Amino acid sequence: AATLAALAAGPCAADPVQRRQHVVRCRDAADCTAEAQAALDAGGEAVFAAQLYVVQPLFIRVDRLTVTFAAGARLEALRGGFRGVGGSLVTAANVSDLTIRGSCAAGAPPSTWAMWREDYLNASQGYANQGYRHGLRLENVHRATVSCLTISDTGGDGVYIAGTSGKGVAPTPGSSDVTLSRLSLLRNQRQGMSVIGALHLLVEDSLFADTNGSEPMAGVDLEPNHATDALHDVTFRRCVARANGGGGFQMYLLRGIMIPKWLFLTAVFRP
Repeated sequence: AATLAALAAGPCAADPVQRRQHVVRCRDAADCTAEAQAALDAGGEAVFAAQLYVVQPLFIRVDRLTVTFAAGARLEALRGGFRGVGGSLVTAANVSDLTIRGSCAAGAPPSTWAMWREDYLNASQGYANQGYRHGLRLENVHRATVSCLTISDTGGDGVYIAGTSGKGVAPTPGSSDVTLSRLSLLRNQRQGMSVIGALHLLVEDSLFADTNGSEPMAGVDLEPNHATDALHDVTFRRCVARANGGGGFQMYLLRGIMIPKWLFLTAVFRP
C-alpha cells in the first residue's frame, strides 16, 4: 500500500487513497485552500500528511467526518488573508459525528494549526482588531472529538465552542457531547478557549498558555452570550492554564443563564 509520505509527494489534489479516504495534495504550495476544502467536503476521512498546508478559511459541512493530521503536518493561515469579519481557520457548524485528530506519538513533531496574531494586532497591516479569528470554531456540533493538536497564534480563540444564535437563526443551547484532549492552545489573541454554550463537554490533558492581545485574554473563558445558551455537565481534567494575560479559568454569566450541572476536576492554575 502507498504510504502517506509517498502520496504527499505526488502532484495533485484530494484524491481517494482507499474507499472514502482523501489525502490532501496541493497543486500550489502558496495556497492549498481548494484541495483542502474538497477533501473536507468529500466525507469519510480527510488526511493531511507531514507537510505545510497554507489555507484560507476552511469549513466542515458534512456529518460523520474524520480529519487526520500526521505528525509534522502544519495547517497555516494564508498570510495577508483572513480580512473578513470572524474568519476562522477551521469552522465546523451544524454537523455531527466529527473527529479531528493529530499525532500524540512520543518524540514525534506536533500536528500544528497556526495563524498570524502579530499581523492582526498591527494596525499598519490594515486589519480590524476584532478578536474573532479563531483556530477551531465549533458551532452547534454534536458528538465531536478533537485531540492531539497544537493551535497557536490565532487572531481570536484557539478553540471556540457554541450553539447557534443571531438574527433570523433558530437558537440552539450549545454544542453537545464534545471531547477535547491533549491540546496545546498557545499564544492566542483573545482566549485559549471560549465556551459559549456546551452540553456534556469534557476537556482533558490540555494546556492553555500565553494568551495575549485582546481582552479578556483568559486561558479558558466560560461565557454564555444569550439566555438561550447553556453550560451543562462541563468537565476539565488535568488541564493547565499558564502565563495568560487574563485569568487562567474564568466565568462570566448573564442574568437568566441556567447552569444545572458544573464540574471541574484537577484543573491547575499557574502564574
